[in-house]
Amino acid sequence: MPAASSAAIGAQVSRAGLADVPDGILCAGGTLSVRRLTLARRMWLPVEMALIYLGVPFLVETAVHGYRLPVFIALLPVLAIVLVLLLVDPTFSLRREFTRGISALNLVSILTVLLVGGGALAAWVLHHHPDWFLEFPRNRPDTYWTIMLLYPLMSVPPQELVYRTFFFHRYGALFGRAWWLAIALNAMLFGFGHIVVGTELAVVGIMATGVLFALRYALTRSFWAVYLEHALWGALVFTVASAASSSLASALSVGASARPRGRRSRNDPIPIAIVSDGACGTRPAAAPRRQAPSYRRARPAQRAP
Repeated sequence: MPAASSAAIGAQVSRAGLADVPDGILCAGGTLSVRRLTLARRMWLPVEMALIYLGVPFLVETAVHGYRLPVFIALLPVLAIVLVLLLVDPTFSLRREFTRGISALNLVSILTVLLVGGGALAAWVLHHHPDWFLEFPRNRPDTYWTIMLLYPLMSVPPQELVYRTFFFHRYGALFGRAWWLAIALNAMLFGFGHIVVGTELAVVGIMATGVLFALRYALTRSFWAVYLEHALWGALVFTVASAASSSLASALSVGASARPRGRRSRNDPIPIAIVSDGACGTRPAAAPRRQAPSYRRARPAQRAP
């Protein structure tokens, strides 16, 4: 199966007219050519991959949970670095990456997978956790619609640039024709990058969708195809699985009640990004302080004359 799929991928690459891209080698839609893998480059690229996809998530988690920055803000330095590396790379064209459209066949495929997979997810939630179903839009409509607006505009594009475009362009050649290994690793790194969410269930679920997104991009090289699929699945999860969506929404909106500077002290109430049972983006009420006991001797009551 991997060999046949690799041949199919190579055929799609050839039909796309990419120059100097060997058949079956994974690359991005904006890839113009594949650099020769020297020994030094083979040794450096895995280290670079670990720094970006394993080290950065810990920094983002610290920025969100420690310094109360919204995820959108915490991701900006990462996005800036990735964009600079792509723009200065003569073997990559950002314009070409963004001008590759979605074919009608791919659009039908995206909607079909969403219908089948989304229906299965909704059925699972209704059967195992009925209290999750539609909890988010029903009980917190203002936050829900804010997330529905911001997520496809401010979260999905940088994620796809970092995890699909940059990953497949810069590291695709490392895997040779073992495209399945690249897709599996990409999905695991994509899930690990969401440790800021704070729940194991959400991270595992994101890894599963990461396989779908990586496979979609490997076969289509279309940023907009995987962007659309990512945005649709995100909207579905926010709507029907409130346990995961509440944690992620909290991480997305944390910072609204943050202090200007400094880490959270021990006396501060726990921010809503760490606990998900509350109104997203708001600070839970602090516990009332106990009155210190008084050791003054009580005066004897005066007798009535």
